[in-house]
Amino acid sequence: MFTTRSTILGLNERYPWAAGVVAVPVTIVALLGVIMLPYLFVPLLVLAGVALVVTEYYALRQETDEHHTRAVAGAWQPDRPAGSNTEMIRGTTNLPQAEWEARARAAAAAAHARAAEARARAEATQARALAAEAEALAAEAEVFEAQAGATEASHAAHARATEARNRAARLRLEADAKSTRWSPRTF
Repeated sequence: MFTTRSTILGLNERYPWAAGVVAVPVTIVALLGVIMLPYLFVPLLVLAGVALVVTEYYALRQETDEHHTRAVAGAWQPDRPAGSNTEMIRGTTNLPQAEWEARARAAAAAAHARAAEARARAEATQARALAAEAEALAAEAEVFEAQAGATEASHAAHARATEARNRAARLRLEADAKSTRWSPRTF
């Protein structure tokens, strides 16, 4: 019973699209069956749901029991990196305690040196990032100054154009006024 469950889960991991291929037609048949023959399909659906819940419950109990059995048997070992410090320090068991302590101090000093080097690299990287940010802000300020200069020049040109239009309009009005004063129609 439980090997079937693991086989189905294995297939589900290998072929994830297969769940949709099976689930969609089964769902359609179940819905049509509930609509057409509710006295037959509703108890069948309830029975199938109960069977799934019971199967999952017993499978979970079996997995938990297997896990406890492996843990009690001592099959589980903690993960350790290949070059761990304890293997380096206690590589030989015939060394006296003073030698072990000296090796431990040397390993600690090497670790402190690596940490100091990493901190120095991080500070240098941070300084480069701050310098790049300062350069970017300076470039942005130059762009804003150029835009402001262009805006001022644009406003000045706009003001000169407006002034020229106004002068042209005044001259047209004066010309119209002069032409209407001396026109033969006014007499």
